[in-house]
Amino acid sequence: GDLETGSRSSGLVCAWAAGDASLYAGGHGPTLRRWDLGAEALAAAVATGTDACVTSLSPLEASPRVVFAGFGDGSLRLFDLRDRAAAAGSARPAAVAYPREHSAWVVHTHAHADAPRECASGCVAGDLKFWDARAPGASLRTVDVQNSTMTAFDAHGNAPLLASGSHNQFIKFMARDGDQLNIVRYHDGFLGQRIGPVSSLAFHPTKVLCAAGSTDAVVGIYAAQ
Repeated sequence: GDLETGSRSSGLVCAWAAGDASLYAGGHGPTLRRWDLGAEALAAAVATGTDACVTSLSPLEASPRVVFAGFGDGSLRLFDLRDRAAAAGSARPAAVAYPREHSAWVVHTHAHADAPRECASGCVAGDLKFWDARAPGASLRTVDVQNSTMTAFDAHGNAPLLASGSHNQFIKFMARDGDQLNIVRYHDGFLGQRIGPVSSLAFHPTKVLCAAGSTDAVVGIYAAQ
Protein backbone atom coordinates (compact mmCIF):
# COMPACT_ATOMS: atom_id res chain seq x y z
CA GLY A 1 0.00 0.00 0.00
CA ASP A 2 3.02 2.34 0.26
CA LEU A 3 4.35 1.90 -3.29
CA GLU A 4 4.80 5.03 -5.37
CA THR A 5 4.51 5.44 -9.13
CA GLY A 6 6.62 7.51 -11.47
CA SER A 7 8.74 7.47 -14.60
CA ARG A 8 11.69 5.98 -12.70
CA SER A 9 9.66 3.51 -10.68
CA SER A 10 10.31 -0.24 -10.72
CA GLY A 11 6.72 -0.99 -9.78
CA LEU A 12 6.15 -4.07 -7.63
CA VAL A 13 9.15 -6.43 -7.43
CA CYS A 14 8.61 -9.94 -6.06
CA ALA A 15 10.71 -13.04 -5.42
CA TRP A 16 9.51 -16.51 -4.46
CA ALA A 17 11.44 -18.85 -2.14
CA ALA A 18 10.00 -22.34 -2.42
CA GLY A 19 12.11 -23.73 0.43
CA ASP A 20 10.20 -21.86 3.13
CA ALA A 21 7.08 -20.87 1.17
CA SER A 22 7.95 -17.18 1.38
CA LEU A 23 7.08 -14.37 -1.00
CA TYR A 24 9.28 -11.28 -0.82
CA ALA A 25 7.97 -7.96 -2.11
CA GLY A 26 9.32 -4.45 -2.54
CA GLY A 27 9.41 -1.69 -5.11
CA HIS A 28 9.32 2.09 -5.12
CA GLY A 29 8.50 2.38 -1.44
CA PRO A 30 10.21 2.47 1.96
CA THR A 31 9.50 -1.13 3.06
CA LEU A 32 10.57 -4.65 2.11
CA ARG A 33 8.16 -7.42 3.19
CA ARG A 34 8.11 -11.20 3.55
CA TRP A 35 4.81 -13.03 3.31
CA ASP A 36 4.43 -16.53 4.78
CA LEU A 37 2.15 -18.15 2.22
CA GLY A 38 1.65 -21.25 4.38
CA ALA A 39 0.17 -19.13 7.15
CA GLU A 40 -1.21 -16.60 4.64
CA ALA A 41 0.16 -13.76 6.73
CA LEU A 42 2.77 -11.02 6.75
CA ALA A 43 5.80 -12.45 8.59
CA ALA A 44 8.30 -9.56 8.51
CA ALA A 45 8.72 -6.01 7.24
CA VAL A 46 11.88 -3.90 7.33
CA ALA A 47 12.76 -0.43 6.10
CA THR A 48 14.88 -0.36 2.95
CA GLY A 49 16.91 2.55 4.28
CA THR A 50 17.00 4.38 0.94
CA ASP A 51 14.75 6.52 -1.24
CA ALA A 52 15.76 4.48 -4.32
CA CYS A 53 13.35 1.86 -5.63
CA VAL A 54 13.96 -1.87 -5.27
CA THR A 55 14.74 -3.31 -8.72
CA SER A 56 15.66 -6.92 -7.90
CA LEU A 57 15.30 -9.40 -5.02
CA SER A 58 17.20 -12.68 -4.56
CA PRO A 59 16.61 -14.93 -1.52
CA LEU A 60 19.75 -16.76 -0.36
CA GLU A 61 19.32 -20.54 -0.27
CA ALA A 62 22.19 -20.93 2.19
CA SER A 63 20.65 -18.38 4.58
CA PRO A 64 16.88 -18.83 4.72
CA ARG A 65 14.89 -15.59 4.86
CA VAL A 66 17.89 -13.46 4.02
CA VAL A 67 17.54 -11.51 0.77
CA PHE A 68 20.06 -9.82 -1.54
CA ALA A 69 18.47 -6.71 -3.09
CA GLY A 70 19.43 -4.26 -5.83
CA PHE A 71 18.20 -0.68 -6.19
CA GLY A 72 17.65 1.94 -8.86
CA ASP A 73 20.59 4.07 -7.72
CA GLY A 74 23.06 1.19 -8.07
CA SER A 75 23.16 0.31 -4.38
CA LEU A 76 22.93 -3.20 -2.93
CA ARG A 77 21.71 -4.37 0.46
CA LEU A 78 21.37 -7.59 2.42
CA PHE A 79 18.12 -7.93 4.40
CA ASP A 80 17.27 -10.22 7.31
CA LEU A 81 13.54 -10.96 7.02
CA ARG A 82 13.09 -13.70 9.57
CA ASP A 83 9.98 -13.53 11.74
CA ARG A 84 9.93 -10.81 14.35
CA ALA A 85 10.83 -13.05 17.32
CA ALA A 86 13.78 -14.71 15.57
CA ALA A 87 15.07 -11.46 14.10
CA ALA A 88 14.99 -9.79 17.53
CA GLY A 89 17.56 -12.25 18.84
CA SER A 90 19.84 -12.07 15.80
CA ALA A 91 23.24 -10.41 15.76
CA ARG A 92 22.69 -9.42 12.12
CA PRO A 93 20.99 -6.04 11.62
CA ALA A 94 17.82 -5.99 9.53
CA ALA A 95 19.62 -4.30 6.61
CA VAL A 96 23.31 -4.07 5.72
CA ALA A 97 24.59 -2.03 2.77
CA TYR A 98 27.37 -3.04 0.39
CA PRO A 99 29.82 -0.40 -0.87
CA ARG A 100 28.23 1.30 -3.88
CA GLU A 101 30.26 0.21 -6.89
CA HIS A 102 27.52 0.20 -9.53
CA SER A 103 26.94 3.58 -11.15
CA ALA A 104 23.32 3.07 -12.21
CA TRP A 105 20.15 0.94 -12.06
CA VAL A 106 20.72 -2.67 -10.94
CA VAL A 107 19.09 -4.81 -13.63
CA HIS A 108 19.27 -8.12 -11.78
CA THR A 109 20.65 -9.81 -8.68
CA HIS A 110 21.26 -13.53 -8.28
CA ALA A 111 22.28 -16.00 -5.58
CA HIS A 112 23.69 -19.15 -7.22
CA ALA A 113 22.81 -22.59 -5.83
CA ASP A 114 26.27 -24.03 -6.56
CA ALA A 115 28.03 -21.01 -5.02
CA PRO A 116 25.82 -20.33 -1.97
CA ARG A 117 28.19 -17.79 -0.46
CA GLU A 118 28.42 -15.70 -3.60
CA CYS A 119 25.92 -13.27 -5.12
CA ALA A 120 25.98 -11.53 -8.48
CA SER A 121 24.57 -8.21 -9.62
CA GLY A 122 24.28 -6.73 -13.11
CA CYS A 123 24.07 -2.99 -13.78
CA VAL A 124 22.46 -1.15 -16.71
CA ALA A 125 25.92 0.33 -17.41
CA GLY A 126 27.07 -3.13 -18.54
CA ASP A 127 29.15 -4.33 -15.60
CA LEU A 128 28.64 -7.53 -13.60
CA LYS A 129 29.93 -7.84 -10.03
CA PHE A 130 30.22 -10.74 -7.60
CA TRP A 131 29.84 -10.29 -3.83
CA ASP A 132 30.35 -12.20 -0.59
CA ALA A 133 26.91 -13.14 0.74
CA ARG A 134 28.26 -13.69 4.25
CA ALA A 135 29.78 -10.27 4.92
CA PRO A 136 28.99 -7.15 2.87
CA GLY A 137 32.23 -5.59 1.63
CA ALA A 138 33.98 -4.70 -1.60
CA SER A 139 33.09 -6.83 -4.62
CA LEU A 140 35.07 -10.04 -5.12
CA ARG A 141 35.48 -9.47 -8.87
CA THR A 142 34.04 -7.47 -11.76
CA VAL A 143 33.26 -8.53 -15.33
CA ASP A 144 32.71 -5.89 -18.02
CA VAL A 145 29.96 -7.65 -19.92
CA GLN A 146 29.18 -5.08 -22.62
CA ASN A 147 29.77 -1.47 -23.59
CA SER A 148 26.15 -0.84 -24.57
CA THR A 149 23.25 -0.52 -22.14
CA MET A 150 22.37 -3.78 -20.39
CA THR A 151 18.59 -3.99 -20.46
CA ALA A 152 18.25 -7.59 -19.22
CA PHE A 153 20.33 -10.08 -17.28
CA ASP A 154 19.84 -13.54 -15.79
CA ALA A 155 21.90 -16.35 -14.29
CA HIS A 156 21.06 -20.04 -14.43
CA GLY A 157 20.02 -21.46 -11.07
CA ASN A 158 22.23 -24.55 -11.32
CA ALA A 159 24.50 -24.40 -14.38
CA PRO A 160 27.38 -21.87 -14.46
CA LEU A 161 25.72 -19.83 -17.22
CA LEU A 162 24.95 -16.12 -17.51
CA ALA A 163 23.03 -14.18 -20.14
CA SER A 164 22.81 -10.45 -20.80
CA GLY A 165 20.66 -8.53 -23.27
CA SER A 166 20.98 -5.12 -24.89
CA HIS A 167 18.82 -2.51 -26.58
CA ASN A 168 21.42 -2.83 -29.36
CA GLN A 169 19.65 -6.07 -30.32
CA PHE A 170 21.90 -8.86 -29.11
CA ILE A 171 22.05 -11.48 -26.37
CA LYS A 172 25.37 -12.55 -24.91
CA PHE A 173 25.84 -15.93 -23.22
CA MET A 174 28.77 -16.34 -20.84
CA ALA A 175 30.29 -18.75 -18.37
CA ARG A 176 30.19 -17.65 -14.74
CA ASP A 177 33.83 -16.56 -14.93
CA GLY A 178 32.88 -14.10 -17.69
CA ASP A 179 34.19 -16.06 -20.69
CA GLN A 180 31.96 -15.43 -23.71
CA LEU A 181 30.24 -18.52 -25.10
CA ASN A 182 28.00 -17.09 -27.81
CA ILE A 183 26.30 -13.94 -29.09
CA VAL A 184 22.83 -14.11 -30.64
CA ARG A 185 21.86 -11.32 -33.04
CA TYR A 186 19.27 -12.96 -35.30
CA HIS A 187 16.03 -14.89 -34.93
CA ASP A 188 16.58 -18.55 -35.73
CA GLY A 189 13.85 -19.57 -38.21
CA PHE A 190 12.70 -16.02 -38.95
CA LEU A 191 14.64 -15.70 -42.23
CA GLY A 192 17.59 -14.39 -40.33
CA GLN A 193 15.89 -11.18 -39.24
CA ARG A 194 17.56 -9.25 -36.45
CA ILE A 195 16.10 -9.58 -32.95
CA GLY A 196 14.53 -6.51 -31.39
CA PRO A 197 15.87 -4.59 -28.39
CA VAL A 198 16.02 -7.17 -25.59
CA SER A 199 13.70 -6.41 -22.68
CA SER A 200 13.81 -9.60 -20.56
CA LEU A 201 15.74 -12.85 -20.09
CA ALA A 202 14.91 -15.95 -18.05
CA PHE A 203 16.70 -19.28 -17.73
CA HIS A 204 14.78 -22.52 -17.17
CA PRO A 205 15.16 -23.62 -13.52
CA THR A 206 16.85 -26.93 -14.43
CA LYS A 207 17.25 -27.28 -18.21
CA VAL A 208 19.85 -25.40 -20.24
CA LEU A 209 17.24 -23.22 -21.93
CA CYS A 210 16.87 -19.46 -21.97
CA ALA A 211 13.83 -17.41 -22.99
CA ALA A 212 14.30 -13.89 -24.32
CA GLY A 213 11.65 -11.25 -24.84
CA SER A 214 12.16 -8.19 -27.00
CA THR A 215 10.25 -5.11 -28.06
CA ASP A 216 9.36 -6.65 -31.45
CA ALA A 217 6.74 -8.84 -29.68
CA VAL A 218 8.74 -12.02 -30.31
CA VAL A 219 9.86 -14.44 -27.58
CA GLY A 220 12.84 -16.62 -28.47
CA ILE A 221 13.87 -19.85 -26.76
CA TYR A 222 17.56 -20.71 -26.93
CA ALA A 223 19.14 -24.07 -26.07
CA ALA A 224 22.75 -25.15 -25.57
CA GLN A 225 24.13 -27.36 -28.31
